[in-house]
Amino acid sequence: MKKNSIIIFKNFVSTLIILIAIIIIYLFQGCNRKHDVANSIRYSRTQQRLYDLIDRYDSEYSFLKSQPQKDSLEHEYLLKIDSFLKDSLADYIDSILVTVDTVTDENFLVTTQFHSRQIEFKYGLRFFKGMDSKYDSIYNFYMSLKPKETILINFIRMGNLELGPPGDTNSLNPILRIFALPEPTKAQLEGKEK
Repeated sequence: MKKNSIIIFKNFVSTLIILIAIIIIYLFQGCNRKHDVANSIRYSRTQQRLYDLIDRYDSEYSFLKSQPQKDSLEHEYLLKIDSFLKDSLADYIDSILVTVDTVTDENFLVTTQFHSRQIEFKYGLRFFKGMDSKYDSIYNFYMSLKPKETILINFIRMGNLELGPPGDTNSLNPILRIFALPEPTKAQLEGKEK
């Protein structure tokens, strides 16, 4: 009888150790997932393609030694990005997850600036007193944007691109600047979503 008690106790301890190990592994994986939230964000195909182009440009640039080679690569990628935006998207850049940097209003000239990683979207749009309800809604939407707010929005490319040399990823200088008008969705204009 004492032998059976010892065997039962050993089985109990073995089972307890296994359960503790499973709990520790589960907790460890849960903690790791919390740190990987930024990596779990799903970007639109458009945004991912822009990231891929910038990443390849950054990678290739780092291997070049001479300034003429770097300038040539910069021009090559400027054309690639321009072609992607014009030919593939017809200058309509949809579903981009961005952070609002600034929104300024100087006598109804509203300038918006957003960023996503090392891509900056910037544009200024002039509004007028006595504007119709559509433009009034757009104006009010722009003015409701708050710096450091993350928002999913569409853009219409209205101007040139600027592509600079890759640098420190924490730098305030973007690698790619796109002059594009933020286009709020119907739900955003109606105040149903931000």
